[in-house]
Amino acid sequence: MVERARSSVVLIDAGAGTGSGFVVDATGYILTNEHVVRGATWVTVILDSGARMDAYVAATDASRDIALIKVDTNFDSALRFATDARGGEEVIALGYPFGYRLGQSMTITAGIISAFRMHDGVAHIQTDSAINPGNSGGPLLNLSGEVVGMNTKRRQDAQGINFAIRYDVLAGRLPVLLADAANPTTTTPTPAATPGPEPIFGPVDGEIEHEPDDGFIDSYYARGVSMENGIIEAHFHNPYSASVGQWSSGFLFRLQDTEGTRNDFHSVIIDQDGYFRHYLRSSRYGESDQRLAYRHIGEINIGASESNHIRIAAAGKEGKLYVNGHYIANLQLQGLMGAGRVYAVATYFTGHGVSGYSTRFEDFTIWPTGALR
Repeated sequence: MVERARSSVVLIDAGAGTGSGFVVDATGYILTNEHVVRGATWVTVILDSGARMDAYVAATDASRDIALIKVDTNFDSALRFATDARGGEEVIALGYPFGYRLGQSMTITAGIISAFRMHDGVAHIQTDSAINPGNSGGPLLNLSGEVVGMNTKRRQDAQGINFAIRYDVLAGRLPVLLADAANPTTTTPTPAATPGPEPIFGPVDGEIEHEPDDGFIDSYYARGVSMENGIIEAHFHNPYSASVGQWSSGFLFRLQDTEGTRNDFHSVIIDQDGYFRHYLRSSRYGESDQRLAYRHIGEINIGASESNHIRIAAAGKEGKLYVNGHYIANLQLQGLMGAGRVYAVATYFTGHGVSGYSTRFEDFTIWPTGALR
């Protein structure tokens, strides 16, 4: 039963720290501790298979330290809550203690239910199953593979005294969290990154001519700029409706020359179907681009008369993507570090772009590192 549960337990990277979580609804809802995702709007979820995906924080209950996050995918199954638990019953804790520092492999520890306790008015299970930083949010299972608790904390001044939020608390709050997720009362936050006083490039307006048959990405080069960290932004006007053809717009950045005619770079692209994609092209991966993120988002305007403002904030190994003022996702940039050229691009993918058309852009601007705050 434990082996079958593995695929429903995930590692959560919230930027400032890591935790664990478990699938409670096969449509993509994952339960974790509120303190794991506190302050975050989007987090990264890593499955036992190693697959990575973005998840948004759908609902929280800080008083009970419970949070619900959502990924845009379906799971084969979800974990079920137990209907009873007994003192002395054998239990198993699943999770990712210390996150990446122990590697990506899940940890499984066995123990018993030692007692039932109340903490801050919330019912907990005390267990001697090892719970360490990073285990928070993972499931505590009985031998039937049912959730008897959510691993939450340990006594720092004792050995083998650990706590999990009890199954009936979780089962009772889940319908409320699901309802809150379906009817959010808050809007997506606007970018926290604010431009500094002086850009290092732009603002520049221009057009990118579509040349779909020449085998190159159509682009506009930010001449004179070599940038690793900073903010890149522009408004892109959609060249036509999806009924005319496919289009894609966005940026290449940290572009560096490698052997021959090949370049390494990050690309962040939106398209006429409302998807954003983040790719890494690197010589270490051969001729194929590595897809780092791919997701449909409702914030992209796809009409022929509409435009989209794209902003990327890059800072070392991490970045953030904003579209039309909405925070969209964290970007994983550690695969290609160092300064490189920046391009505004159109017709990124083969088959995108129609001869005789062009993609107009406005206010193509690059801000220095000091703009990140």
